[in-house]
Amino acid sequence: MLVDFDHDVDDVERPVREQRLVTAPVLIGERAVVGASAGVLRGVTVGAGARIGVRAVVTHDVPPGARAEGTPARVQAPAR
Repeated sequence: MLVDFDHDVDDVERPVREQRLVTAPVLIGERAVVGASAGVLRGVTVGAGARIGVRAVVTHDVPPGARAEGTPARVQAPAR
């Protein structure tokens, strides 16, 4: 799942659906692999050749060739 938008929550008194949307592109590099049921959130870049684990939730950029796993995803090691 790639998500390039989110709701801004500046005013806790207003329902979320009435608040503005915030968007940012999601970029996936060449030969990057995103595992089943993984989520990549707005504004994140997954570098070329990176590997994202199954069910990971990627909230920050993943460098090229790295392996990221977990919720939230953390870089574990360079990909092989």
